[in-house]
Amino acid sequence: MPRASAARYGPWGGAALLLLVAVAYLSVSEAAVSEGASVDGSTSGPSAVDAPFASSGARPGGAPPDISSMSPRERAGRLHDRIMRYVAEGKTDSAQFFAPMAMASFAALGPELDTGARYDFGRVAAETGSLDVAAAQSDTILQGSATHLLGLALRARTAEARGDAAGAVAAWRAFSAAQDAERAKKLPEYQTHAADLDQA
Repeated sequence: MPRASAARYGPWGGAALLLLVAVAYLSVSEAAVSEGASVDGSTSGPSAVDAPFASSGARPGGAPPDISSMSPRERAGRLHDRIMRYVAEGKTDSAQFFAPMAMASFAALGPELDTGARYDFGRVAAETGSLDVAAAQSDTILQGSATHLLGLALRARTAEARGDAAGAVAAWRAFSAAQDAERAKKLPEYQTHAADLDQA
């Protein structure tokens, strides 16, 4: 393959490979959980709760959700939710472990990588140290709308993670100035991320 083509498609190939590894791992994990055993061989029942896709989608009786029936967007969203939960609980090792899977899932979405998904992608990246990725997602959101609240909040949080106090203050001020008018638009992504916007 010519060098130009390798440079162009190499990162996507790596992301696809990582996603396949993640799905294989999670399939083994789900099979173990459904048989009453965790991935490390223990027989603790609550292991279903710790499976990255099991949070709010576990079926009645404690069975883990069927990840094969989820869309790529749903799988990426479940990973995002799990990582944010780990971050909130201070479980940084667990968040770091699942972050590459989540970011590969978001990167593979293609046309499904809408504004809400970009924000989730950026949040995972910002919380796990991939600040260039987080900044790229906020920039892309704000290219579409310079006052979009998710883009401004992501820009502010990324600046905070970088130690850029001035950049964070500027982004939060822009967020505050735009908040009433933007929320009045009732955009779908504002509804699904209402808790994040309230916290911001």
